[in-house]
Amino acid sequence: MIERKIVVKPVCPPELLQDVPVAPAMPAEALVEASDETLRWLGAIFSHAALLEERLRDARTACPDD
Repeated sequence: MIERKIVVKPVCPPELLQDVPVAPAMPAEALVEASDETLRWLGAIFSHAALLEERLRDARTACPDD
């Protein structure tokens, strides 16, 4: 008789287990001069990055504790 056993074990990709780098701080004297359209685009990029960081942190909570 041949016995087969299938084990399903959730694993997380190593990239998910890496620390999220700290965002660089804007210098106190920093000044950005740009058109309204460009400033909206910059705001969208920052929001996009924050969303991705939040999703990475949330996904990490689904990783098994080894």
